[in-house]
Amino acid sequence: MYDELFKEDMENLLQAFAEKTRLQKQSWECTEYNPISLIEDFDEPNSAYISHSFTVNTYQNERLFDLNLTEEIYIPSGKGNISGSLEFKNEFGPKTFEFSLTYDSDYDDCNADNIMVKFSDSPILALANAIVPVIVESEAVDFGFSYARFIMQTGVDKYLKLPLVQLAEKLMEKKDALNFHRIILDTKYRNKLLEKFDAEL
Repeated sequence: MYDELFKEDMENLLQAFAEKTRLQKQSWECTEYNPISLIEDFDEPNSAYISHSFTVNTYQNERLFDLNLTEEIYIPSGKGNISGSLEFKNEFGPKTFEFSLTYDSDYDDCNADNIMVKFSDSPILALANAIVPVIVESEAVDFGFSYARFIMQTGVDKYLKLPLVQLAEKLMEKKDALNFHRIILDTKYRNKLLEKFDAEL
């Protein structure tokens, strides 16, 4: 019962953060950015993911909240995911709330094209859509791109010819974290960028 109540309270908090951020009533400081990169998934044979992540913080009622936010696209399925954790201290001590779209059993039944519709009411999606556009121009994101490498592993060459992987690498080279955020779940916009990318080749 406690876990369910905690989860409900935290999801309400994520939604409140999202709404206040959209209204410019909640400010965030980005302290770290891990740029767009291709990573082989050793837990799943013949699979990988493209991801980037942000570490940000904010104050609410004089209480510090640390947020880690990761956005990723799984290869070869093309399914996007948003996950992370929210850490803070209250009168009972340190608290951590971990979240992910994949924690919902409905996620497994989705394909890449219908995740955004299925989770349109998710506070996780609302939070990412509110926060990412206001932090992509931060010094931390700019610094993250200054040392970025799209490939940090050996053995991932087999994925490099995939159009989606090539698009992600192009976005990394252009330091375009915002458009990468947009293609995580919006496959219609993703396909538009893929068509534009193909036309430029």
